[in-house]
Amino acid sequence: MFARDMVPHHRQAVEMATLAETRASDRRVKDLAARIRKAQDTEITTMAGWLTGWGQPVPPPDAGHTAHGPGMMNHADMEDLKAASGKAFDRMFCDLMIRHHQGALEMGRCGQDPRR
Repeated sequence: MFARDMVPHHRQAVEMATLAETRASDRRVKDLAARIRKAQDTEITTMAGWLTGWGQPVPPPDAGHTAHGPGMMNHADMEDLKAASGKAFDRMFCDLMIRHHQGALEMGRCGQDPRR
């Protein structure tokens, strides 16, 4: 379940990070986005391989647009990010990416013994 849900989660982060290439104004935001994109592209490939090896379906590329897991951006958030540029984009990207990764942490804790 974790790998199945994390693939679209990572794809959305990659989509967000790709926007930074042309919309961000701060070099640090561009560098962060590039690192996120590289790492999460690799992790998508790994998790898709696990799912295939387990005989499970890999979520289709557009699954991130319909997923509603923790930290996932809704359509309005993504459209706002796509429309932003410069310092406004930088701030929005960072705020949304923090929320996105906090959601990933929540997903990682699902099923864990709460006493740990």
